[in-house]
Amino acid sequence: MTTRSRALAAALVAAALLSPGTAPLAQQGAPDTLSPGDVRPGSEKPQDAVHGGGAPQLGAPATPGAMPARRPFSLKVKVQKVDAEGKKVPMAGADVLLDAMASPQMKIKTYTEKADADGVATFSLTAVEGSTYIPKVLSDGINFTGEQVVPDADAKAITIDVFGKTFDDSGVIVSELMTTVDLTEGQLVFMQMWTFVNTSPFAFDPSGALNSEKYKKGLPIQLPKKAQGAHATVMLGKGVVQDAELFEDMVFVKAPIPPQAEGQDPLRVQIRFGMPLEDAVLEYSQPLLYKIEGMRVIVSLQTRFAKMPELALQLEAPGFPSVGDGREMPGMRKDQKFLVARDGHAEPGGALNFTVSGYPAHDPPERKIALALFVLILIVGGVVFLRERRGAGQGGKNSRELRIKALTDEREDLFDALRDLEERFDQGELGDRAYDIEVARLRERLALVLRRLDQAQSADNAA
Repeated sequence: MTTRSRALAAALVAAALLSPGTAPLAQQGAPDTLSPGDVRPGSEKPQDAVHGGGAPQLGAPATPGAMPARRPFSLKVKVQKVDAEGKKVPMAGADVLLDAMASPQMKIKTYTEKADADGVATFSLTAVEGSTYIPKVLSDGINFTGEQVVPDADAKAITIDVFGKTFDDSGVIVSELMTTVDLTEGQLVFMQMWTFVNTSPFAFDPSGALNSEKYKKGLPIQLPKKAQGAHATVMLGKGVVQDAELFEDMVFVKAPIPPQAEGQDPLRVQIRFGMPLEDAVLEYSQPLLYKIEGMRVIVSLQTRFAKMPELALQLEAPGFPSVGDGREMPGMRKDQKFLVARDGHAEPGGALNFTVSGYPAHDPPERKIALALFVLILIVGGVVFLRERRGAGQGGKNSRELRIKALTDEREDLFDALRDLEERFDQGELGDRAYDIEVARLRERLALVLRRLDQAQSADNAA
């Protein structure tokens, strides 16, 4: 499906959800207010919500341009409060919200029902094919989110567990930190996946943490000093994501961390950033603020460059007991070439340090010689300068066309990779966790490619 057809599908679902007969919450007599975790149409920044899982997938109408079909849909949501001993008590009278989503980042409307004496809220509505529905409960300032639901003719029943909250961070640890390194367009691109867990029986709320100086802006993650163009996504699961805040070399996550309990996934934070390739050797160092039980570093040996499809790199990772060929390690794909450092760990105040050598880069003396020659040409080569100027129009046009073609090809490759990933997940080749990590990586790269393609096409049209 092309970008245009995906946008059309989302627009059609949104139109169907907002058409007469299914009025939004604000038109049903409920107040037009948003609790944490809600998103107004057009916004991409939901606020605090709890827990982990996969993002919903938008289905396209059967016929391009056709309005999505409607069907009756019933959903029962049971809400229960879990105390410190694990005892579960029905939350009678709780307000249960049901968000109708046209796409993972586009909430169109919200339904609301009260839980009965057994803690069950019943929703009966006419659903739109291609949409997804996300139930949630606001308790003590925290959103507890249920499983995202795709409507069909059969009634569904799900359960939302609600926990008390704590400001004590003693139970917060990072169970896994995965860092990947890729070379693209003369820059190193990094993707990190932080998996936060909470051993406390309560949800940790950083907004009121006892260590107020550390958490005054949210749960902090420090990036390397040279990180550029950072973007961080908080994977709350059940189809809910939010952007983290960034300030200089810091990422701040405002979402609470749910306790480790049956059916509760951890809080995951995906961060992507770049660094300029300045030398043949990358010396990476990143301060760590939390206890980390397991660290992995994955360095890709493959590129998209036809002249250099494979790199000859060496990876050194002090403190990692296992470093080597990724294809020989459990859980890694055999058809791709990686260097992997695994089984590292860290204490608060430590650092993630590793070195990658062998990247293609010009030596400093060569760069100085090239600069000197260029200056000489500017001084004595007026004729060359004028000739370059006369040919700049056609040469610039050819360069722009080549860049647009390269970005278009990469866009289609990413769409193919997403389709392949969906098929592998549907066939049971990938688990939920592996799917979440890979789909987030592909979508983040796709968003970057689409932005660059749009900029390139705009520049070409303006020329």
